[in-house]
Amino acid sequence: MLNISTATELALEKQKQKKGYATFNKKVLIFQIFERHSLEIIGWCGYHTWYIDHRRAEIGYVLTSEVKRNKGIMAEALASVLDYGFEHMNLNRIEAFIGSDNLVSQKLIEKFKFKKEGCLRAHYFYNGKFEDSLVYGLLKSD
Repeated sequence: MLNISTATELALEKQKQKKGYATFNKKVLIFQIFERHSLEIIGWCGYHTWYIDHRRAEIGYVLTSEVKRNKGIMAEALASVLDYGFEHMNLNRIEAFIGSDNLVSQKLIEKFKFKKEGCLRAHYFYNGKFEDSLVYGLLKSD
């Protein structure tokens, strides 16, 4: 006879197998960024890989309009989204994977006290070539 704890664990394992290990315990939470006056959507910021059990998520962001960049818009959005992650999503760790050539993005997250933790070699395949990703992390205690 199974006890409740074992039965619960068994049910969880069956759910993982049924849904597939690739998608189990991952969620996405994206916030759209609007231009203040026109209310045009100009980008997004949010969490595209969220491991609930481990209380960590990967942050991602983009401004789709070149003219809107370098005006502090993403810094304003990121401040709110980071706060939301720690306070409402119960995250302990937020991760960022940034291309080694993306100096603007590196500077942005360093402004929020993310710490550079390493480099994942040939981590992304983009524009026909493999690119390294710099790994950054921010803990709630930071």
